[in-house]
This record gives sequence, structure tokens and C-alpha cells, in this order.
Amino acid sequence: MERITARNNEKIKYAVLLCSSASKRAENGEFFLEGARLCADAAESGIKIVRAFVTSSAFSKYDDYVRRIIGVCSECYEIGDDVAKKLADTDSAQGVFCICKMKECLPEFDYSGRY
Repeated sequence: MERITARNNEKIKYAVLLCSSASKRAENGEFFLEGARLCADAAESGIKIVRAFVTSSAFSKYDDYVRRIIGVCSECYEIGDDVAKKLADTDSAQGVFCICKMKECLPEFDYSGRY
């Protein structure tokens, strides 16, 4: 597993951009999640996890959740605590983050009975 230690890494910059830009999320069809359980729940619900970022302490503290995420994720990176602080939306982050693909939406319902 590749380790990311630089806060200015392109993958980290992209994750931060997804957090802050609704238009970028819509344009790329991806969204960002934070938290061990939330990311694991996404993995188990069939949401495609494109990329996961996990701190070394989260690997041991949230082992069961992290294994579920890694099992379905396309790319997984170990990140340093400094990088996790850049990704985190909270002061006490768990150190588990994911970029996920949005599911395709159903077409809007036309009340005339047609789609």
C-alpha cells in the first residue's frame, strides 16, 4: 500500500476539492466521506469506493471497518496524521476517508405518466 505524507499531493488536493465544491462533485460524479463506520457502511451498501485514505492508527483502532473498506476499494493509501488533518472536517477525526462514486439517478418522473 502506497503511503502519502505530503499535504500537497494531487490525490489529497482532489479529495479536499470534492469536500468544498458541489459543482466538482456533480461534474465528476464522486463524493467524499469521513469516518470509519460511515465509510464501511458505504462499502457494504454497494457504493463504489474509488479511493480510501487511512492513517496508521486507524488501521489498528478500526481494524474491522478498515478491512471492509479495503476489500472493495479500488485504491487505498496510508496517510500521515498531518495529511489526515487536512482532509478532516472535525478536530477529532478517526483517520478514515473515502472518495466514492455517486449512484446514477433515476430519470425524473413526469406526472403525466411518462418518464
